[in-house]
Amino acid sequence: MSNIKDQLAPIHATILQAMEAIKADSSADPAVTAVVHEFHRVSHKAIETASGSDEHAALHAVLELEQAGDSAKVAVAADTRSSPSAKEAVVAAHDAVANLKRQLTE
Repeated sequence: MSNIKDQLAPIHATILQAMEAIKADSSADPAVTAVVHEFHRVSHKAIETASGSDEHAALHAVLELEQAGDSAKVAVAADTRSSPSAKEAVVAAHDAVANLKRQLTE
């Protein structure tokens, strides 16, 4: 179980960087900022869940995190005002979660 938590720690840092990039981008749509903030909130929840002893719950938390990441990626891709660096940060965070999910479900 701690393995999932350990794997989530650097991903959480990547999500935090994405959130900070979007917040710093004054041209980003406020709705995109909200979606990326939710991605960050779900990341906190996933780490808390992975800290427990229920492996099924931890995997479910990663799946929820990937869904939040999917939403963030779609939102930032549709936002014509977000900076390229903010978009790249969100996509990198999404991809990190997607890679973890793929590793856990293979």
